[in-house]
Amino acid sequence: MSTSTPLGPAARRRASLTLVTVFLVGSLTTLSSVGEADIFPFSGWTMFSRVPGEVLQTEVRIVERAGRQIEAPATLTSNAATRARLSHRDRVNLGRLGHALDAGDQDATALATGALAHLFEPGDVVEVVETRFQPLERYRRNEAAIVRTLGHITVPQ
Repeated sequence: MSTSTPLGPAARRRASLTLVTVFLVGSLTTLSSVGEADIFPFSGWTMFSRVPGEVLQTEVRIVERAGRQIEAPATLTSNAATRARLSHRDRVNLGRLGHALDAGDQDATALATGALAHLFEPGDVVEVVETRFQPLERYRRNEAAIVRTLGHITVPQ
């Protein structure tokens, strides 16, 4: 025995009117925005087509330790062991360091360097770089392209 009741004529009219309204609004929106690829929810349905996948991030590389140049310096986040040591606060301070160097703010640079000093040995020369990467590719291959060098810092002793 079925417990559902068939739609009455008034309910069918409302459903039909709703569908026609959605169709017309979607059609008008599509016609009025020539050149647009997606007009959610009326066409396209690719919700993330305009979201850039690339991420810009400030990272550091130790380029000199105990007076010796390091042959192939790697960023702190390229090594799993050092990446695990980075707290959220460290990542925030890396971003602040990058912004301070980019703006030429000596006081903010000194503050951020002091907050990150526990990651390095005294006297290390650190290169601060801006990297660009696709998060999924970084996860799969651990690759990031260095966009530009923001500056060099010597860790206080």
